[in-house]
Amino acid sequence: MEREWQNAASKSLSTDLLFIMDVTYSMIPYADELKKQIRYIVSNVERSFNYDITIRMGVVAYTDVTLSPPAVLPLTEMTTEGKAEIEAFLERLIFGSNHQAQDPAEDVHGALEAAGASEIGWRSASRAIVHMADSPGHGTRLHDETAHDDVRQPWYDQLPNYDEHGNLLFKLMKKLFVLRQVQKYCFIHIPIKDPIRFPGEERIFTRTMFKKLQEACGNHGMMAEVEWNNPQEMMLQMGKFLRENIMEWRGGSRLVERIDDPSSGMSDSPDSDSNEASSYATDIVPPENCVVGSGRDVCGA
Repeated sequence: MEREWQNAASKSLSTDLLFIMDVTYSMIPYADELKKQIRYIVSNVERSFNYDITIRMGVVAYTDVTLSPPAVLPLTEMTTEGKAEIEAFLERLIFGSNHQAQDPAEDVHGALEAAGASEIGWRSASRAIVHMADSPGHGTRLHDETAHDDVRQPWYDQLPNYDEHGNLLFKLMKKLFVLRQVQKYCFIHIPIKDPIRFPGEERIFTRTMFKKLQEACGNHGMMAEVEWNNPQEMMLQMGKFLRENIMEWRGGSRLVERIDDPSSGMSDSPDSDSNEASSYATDIVPPENCVVGSGRDVCGA
């Protein structure tokens, strides 16, 4: 019991902050600014707590299922050495390596799976995700047909029936919020600029996907969304969002030891369907037509 209280105290002002980033071709105009804003978010949190806080930062950078798997930087403490490692990772990131992708839809499911993997190393009392993207994942249920007529075209998604009923998305979100105990998930809508399809305009294609992420989470208080079109206001909202989460969990009153202990019986498999894991999902309700435990949906032809 004494060790548990010591562990809680050591985590009392700490946060794990994971950035999930779409690094596909359409994100090239935002590449430098995204990296800059990541640095700003972290430094803003540090300043807010007079640098008396332990920040562990990680990155999941994803493209499409037909290309390479997500590039992952596990959660890394922001020491001098850690900051250098994070900077090196950000500098190595190449936006637009998916120029050979066959459709605009991206591997969002793969990114969420990577975020919930044990290799990420979730362990702080406060845990949050910031997801930045301009395109939805595979499967027409994630597509916003009001954004542009192109979304209705067959070429927009080569896997239109992927995760048709949202079963896989529910499992992935359940793993993040129940097994990994992430408390906050903020989605940043990045507008697409296309001088040919919609000259002089910026269109957001990710609103429907965010609603489906909320639905899969089941607790709207854990989810937030902001738009990129006003970076200054966006950063103010992000700072408030993260500070509130850190203060809420500063006492470390969580199931950290139980979750991280392999002997706890909590499943660490991709499905995370153990009865014990399910017993903690009091605020997470499966979406309509989602049959928990039915397995990964087969991609439609």
